[in-house]
Amino acid sequence: MSVRHFEANNVAIAFGGVQALEQVSIYIKRGEILGLIGPNGAGKTTFFNCLTRFLEPDSGEMFFEGADLMKKKTHDMASLGICRTFQNLNLCQNLNLQDNILLGSHSQIRNPLATMLSLAKARRRERELKKKTREVAKSFNLEELLDSDIDSMPFGSKKFAEFARAMIAEPRLLLLDEPAAGCNDEETSAVSDMIMKINKDFGTTILVVEHDMSLVMKVCDRIYVLDSGKLIAEGTPEEIQKNPRVIEAYLGDDFNAKNQ
Repeated sequence: MSVRHFEANNVAIAFGGVQALEQVSIYIKRGEILGLIGPNGAGKTTFFNCLTRFLEPDSGEMFFEGADLMKKKTHDMASLGICRTFQNLNLCQNLNLQDNILLGSHSQIRNPLATMLSLAKARRRERELKKKTREVAKSFNLEELLDSDIDSMPFGSKKFAEFARAMIAEPRLLLLDEPAAGCNDEETSAVSDMIMKINKDFGTTILVVEHDMSLVMKVCDRIYVLDSGKLIAEGTPEEIQKNPRVIEAYLGDDFNAKNQ
């Protein structure tokens, strides 16, 4: 039986007089791909930022693998096994692809002080991480681009580079914030396939926020829907597509007609 990998109970946060999240409770089962959707301003990214401790909720509780996330800081997330990507590409333009991926490996250095004090240990660790970088890059079809400048890479490869940088940290929970943002139909399809590959090959639990419903309906096992900071629905992709409240608040009456 699947167990709850992450759960949030009654999470609430307000900015001034605006209630961004109101008593939001969700759970993610180990090994599933969960979608979080809703119109602009619904609170999706705010929830991500609370989960990863960029924001402090006014109330509520969150647990990951039994750890109380309310007692953790943002810099604790990677070592706990939680990594995220962002809506906009967040790569270092002055570094090549290999070095961008390596940036995600900081949580894998167990004793950085000892490594810095020993030249032999430092060189051995550098070789190990570069080998791991090549292995991760190969999983994302990026191996031939490791020496490439970020600016010279195609947009789709840059998207995969962000995935690779997150996955080198070996997360058990991967948070994807609008992974198809800026993608054309072909790139969106490739991103969808890669999300399912990460889930299958790495065994990674995934929470994805996305506006592109073709991606959401293709990859997600379950979906939660937010509207104005409130949860209005939860279910399988098939159930969500037919939910009257979701159709009214977000999908629109012609959604199912277009997807017959």
